[in-house]
Amino acid sequence: MSKTFLSRAVKSELWFKAHGRCEMCNKPLYRDGLTMMGVNLSEYAHIIADSVNGPRGDEILSSEYCDKESNLILLCKDHHKLIDSAEGAKKYDVALLKKIKQEHEARIELVTGISPEKKSMVVCYAPIIGDRTPSITDSITMETLFPDMFPMELKPIRLNATDIPFNDNQQKYWEVQPDILKENFRKKLAEKIADIPHISLFALAPQPLLVLLGTLIGDLYHVDIMQKHRDPDTWRWLDENVDNEFRTYYPENKGLNPVLIIALSGCDIIERVKQQLGDGFSYWVITCENPYRDMMRTRHQLSDFGTLLKKVLCEINANSVGKMLQVFPAMPVSCAIKMGQVRLPKADLPWVLYDLPKESEVFVKTITIE
Repeated sequence: MSKTFLSRAVKSELWFKAHGRCEMCNKPLYRDGLTMMGVNLSEYAHIIADSVNGPRGDEILSSEYCDKESNLILLCKDHHKLIDSAEGAKKYDVALLKKIKQEHEARIELVTGISPEKKSMVVCYAPIIGDRTPSITDSITMETLFPDMFPMELKPIRLNATDIPFNDNQQKYWEVQPDILKENFRKKLAEKIADIPHISLFALAPQPLLVLLGTLIGDLYHVDIMQKHRDPDTWRWLDENVDNEFRTYYPENKGLNPVLIIALSGCDIIERVKQQLGDGFSYWVITCENPYRDMMRTRHQLSDFGTLLKKVLCEINANSVGKMLQVFPAMPVSCAIKMGQVRLPKADLPWVLYDLPKESEVFVKTITIE
């Protein structure tokens, strides 16, 4: 055990550099993890031992650096015990502990240096899909935001209910989930959304619900829609050049009952919809040169999709007065939310949103948006 007297100034300097957290596991050392009561659990560990015979001791440096902040690392009890054990002292040598200290304190400096103007309200929506409930953890959202933004609150606003005993293959699901979403939005977000400077929206859900979510949020506020990528595995928008041009196909006869097919995640949906509905409809199609699940890569692509969608909807409205628009979506989650955002309730036709249940060949009606 160390016998070196550490001044209050040295302890304070280390405490603030480490932000009161264990520099190895990031555990808060200012509150009890079980009772959550305020308490000081920190231990001040020497990197170079303050005695020659201590862990990582040195005949010259032990006495020279025994009371220097640069030779101390703030740890929890467990990690202090670990690095000073016989095996731990071999594994956690001076170079490694200095690296751990430097990286932790640099991260604290980075995080606490973010401008207050960069705060964002994190909103998550992840209801059950099929037989599973997607996981959007607090750590995922924080890792995605840093270092460009930081969360306004420790916990995200979550708009979904996870205890619904129905999945999206059942009609009851579509009777219940839209109402839950609208009610949670009203209770948790609607009244304060105008006062939130920035929203970071993370969502994984069946596409009709994502479109509905987009209509609730609208486009009057600063909302950054996040997109889950498969390759690489991240929620961050990518910085790359994408050569995958959007394409639109308009019907020869624009005056029939309108059907909008959005085929960005795959192109087989086009023929499947036409086979199910048959003739007597005006088919409007938005697709891209290379449709696939991970096609939405950049914010610029999403913006281009929104602009194109507005143009197509304007054409449909002009040629289909008094009718309802049937929508068959196969697109990334960010596009589905963007579709809801660009909707103009007073100008656009009512929408009937369809979904293709798992292991089904027939699209089913899910949500109607008046």
